[in-house]
Amino acid sequence: EDEVLSMQDIPWTIVRPPAVYGPRDSAILTFFQSVDKGVLPLIGFDKKLVSLVHVRDLARGIVEAALSEHTVGNDYFVSSDEFYTWSQIGDVTAKAMQKKRPLKIRVPHPVVMVLAGVSQFFGKFQSKPPVLDFEKGRDIVQPYWTCSTEKAREDFGYTQQVSLEEGITETVNWYKEHGWL
Repeated sequence: EDEVLSMQDIPWTIVRPPAVYGPRDSAILTFFQSVDKGVLPLIGFDKKLVSLVHVRDLARGIVEAALSEHTVGNDYFVSSDEFYTWSQIGDVTAKAMQKKRPLKIRVPHPVVMVLAGVSQFFGKFQSKPPVLDFEKGRDIVQPYWTCSTEKAREDFGYTQQVSLEEGITETVNWYKEHGWL
């Protein structure tokens, strides 16, 4: 973003997505696999809120921002309109999988950070990066990972169109059809 902001001679618009989910996404596959096995790890003992965006909403939001005359020289969050808890996301995922509610296991923050550090260390010896590294560990222990779509709604009419239930069901079905679950 710093590089884009330094450009004076071309029009630009920045779109910032939160956590993205949807078919083909391998970054969140571990979460879905865990729920499929009946376990939902919840990080820490505090209530954490997160913004998510389904890939179709993100793609549409990027196009809408790019085509709008009102967005040049501005930055926007393209996200869900609602904040979710991981417990809520897990329950929606279990329902989409037609499973009972998963067993919710609380993982203390220090344990998460130790696991992240160990995973990052051993990841150096593997061909692909680990799912959990120290930076991701720092991210997931935060109480809030949220953003507001208000500016995007006001400037170019963005609204979330894919509900959490619809998006997760679509993702689960795609994973199953392609043998990922």
